[in-house]
Amino acid sequence: MVTGLDLVDWQIRVAAGETLPLKQEEIEFNGHSIEVRIYAEDPAQNFMPQTGPVLYWNTPDQEGVRFDHGIVQGNAISPFYDPMVAKVISYGSNRDDARRRLIAAVEDTNLLGVNTNKSFLAAILGHPVFAAGTASTAFIEKDFADDLSLSVVAPGVFELGLAAIITYIESGTEVAHADQYMGWRTANRQPSHYTFSVAEEAYQVVLTTHEQRPNGLVYTVTVGDESAVFADVSISGNRCQYLLSRVNSAITFVRADDVVYLDGARGNIAITDITLAPPASEDSAGQGRVTAPLDGSVMTVNVKVGDRVENGDVMVLLDAMKMEHQLRSDVSGTVTAVSISDGDQVKIRQLLVEIDSDEEE
Repeated sequence: MVTGLDLVDWQIRVAAGETLPLKQEEIEFNGHSIEVRIYAEDPAQNFMPQTGPVLYWNTPDQEGVRFDHGIVQGNAISPFYDPMVAKVISYGSNRDDARRRLIAAVEDTNLLGVNTNKSFLAAILGHPVFAAGTASTAFIEKDFADDLSLSVVAPGVFELGLAAIITYIESGTEVAHADQYMGWRTANRQPSHYTFSVAEEAYQVVLTTHEQRPNGLVYTVTVGDESAVFADVSISGNRCQYLLSRVNSAITFVRADDVVYLDGARGNIAITDITLAPPASEDSAGQGRVTAPLDGSVMTVNVKVGDRVENGDVMVLLDAMKMEHQLRSDVSGTVTAVSISDGDQVKIRQLLVEIDSDEEE
C-alpha cells in the first residue's frame, strides 16, 4: 500500500520469465501502513482458539483500510485450520494516521458466535507506548500485562441489562405490555425477572419498565446492588440503539435461541437465558469431569478406568487449531469413566473423563 505496486503481479510475471519492471532504487515509498490479524481466540484464556458458528460478520467500508478474509456469515470456525479470521491493513499519510484508521476499523468489525482478539488488538493500537512508536518485543510483558483484554471480566449491569432488554423486546413481551393492551393503571408494570448464565456463572437480573417516552419505554435494570436506566431503545436488524447516562449509543448483537451475543467494548460476550431451565443437580457441578474446551482430535489419553489421579494431572492431550491442549483433572481421586480413545474427534463441551473425587468419600 505504501508503494502502489502489486508484488503478486510481479511474482507471476517473473515466474513467466519476464524481468522486474523496476529496480530497488526506483521504488518510491509514500505514507505508512500497519497490519493486524483478527483471530478466533480468547486473549483472557491464554489465547485459547475458539470454534463455533459465524452468526454475524461485518467489516466496515472505510477509506484507507483493506480487509483480506475468507469467511462468510453462516459458515463455521472449525478446529481443522489456523484460527486466523482476517488481515486488516490500514494506510495513512503517516504512522499515526494509519494507526488511528486501524483502531476504527478493528473496533467497527463485528464477528459474533465465537470470540476474537479484537479488543486486544484495539487496546494495543491505542496504548500510549505503541502510539509513541517505542514498543519493543517486551511490550506485552512490560507495558500491557494488566490490560483488561487479557483478563476474564465478569459481566456488569450494562451487558446483562442489554441482554434482558433485547430478550424482553424480541420475545414479544414489550408488545404484550404496551399501554393499549395493559389497560389503565397508576403504578409501574410488574418487573420481569431473568436468570442469565455467563461462563457457567448465574446472574439474577430484574427488569422494570416505566412510562413510555416518544421513542419507547424506559427500562430500569437491577443486578445485585447495581442499577442502570436505559431509554429510547430501538432495534433494527442486528443493531440495538439506546440512551444511557444521557449518551446515545449502539451495540451489535445476535439473539440465537436462548443466547444473546453482544459485541461490546470489552470483547464478545455470550449471555444465556436460563430463567426457565430446570435447576442443575448437585452432581453436575463439574467436579471430576474433564470436558473438551473446543472441537478437536484426541492425541493421547493418559488414563484408564481405575487409575489413581491427582488434582492437576494431565488426563488428555487434545489437538485443535494446530495447537496441543493439556486437559487436566480438577480433583484428586479415581477414574471411573473414559469415553474417548486416541484419534477420536470430539466436540466442544463433550465429556471425556470422569473422576470419583476423594472429597465425596
